Amino acid sequence: MASLVATLGASGTRVDRVVDWYESRGLSTVAESPEQKRLRAAFLAAEGAFFVRYLVGLPMSDEVWQDIFSDLGQLAATTLPSR
Repeated sequence: MASLVATLGASGTRVDRVVDWYESRGLSTVAESPEQKRLRAAFLAAEGAFFVRYLVGLPMSDEVWQDIFSDLGQLAATTLPSR
């Protein structure tokens, strides 16, 4: 699976079904409000956590996994610093 993901990424191929799945969940690269920015960051961080645990195989206990998602929930619920 990791090889497939790496190959697709390197090829620059757009996988429309995957893009559709993300878009159906409200993911957009455009975020204007602080809330949209928080949610975008939390969603992408969750995807990264999933990637490193399940595709890369980074060992982590269920307790650590839950702690990570608790942190992401807090990120989504707080205000990002202004630029």
